[in-house]
Amino acid sequence: MMNDLVIDIERVGDLVAFVFTGGPISFVSLIVSANDTGDDLWELHPIGMDADIVSSGGTFAAIEVGSPDESHDFWKVVESLRPVGEKPALPLCEKVNYGVAPLGYREIAPAKPLHPGTSYSVVVLNPRAGAAREFIA
Repeated sequence: MMNDLVIDIERVGDLVAFVFTGGPISFVSLIVSANDTGDDLWELHPIGMDADIVSSGGTFAAIEVGSPDESHDFWKVVESLRPVGEKPALPLCEKVNYGVAPLGYREIAPAKPLHPGTSYSVVVLNPRAGAAREFIA
């Protein structure tokens, strides 16, 4: 799965960009991390995908499913727990400049500086594929 997408690294001066050479893609997560520490330096998600929000409360339901009749009740409960509203859009993009969220995406936290000569990794995941690539800033 991790090699289904192709990421090229483009450098212009001190700027680093991630180019999707197979054409425009959408993704649910783009993460840049430092190879020496493993620390995440930058992360993007589509607008409307709130993976970083933690809730202290919610709804919980436990239903024992032992027969097809009971499983119908289970799915009714599952449907009632789904959030109301639109699902997050997954906008297409061909290139992502480090530190600049493309249209339709947002930063989980601002990008930390990349240091020349240091090794980094970028990981991109979409609903059907993914890619990982190491690069030197």
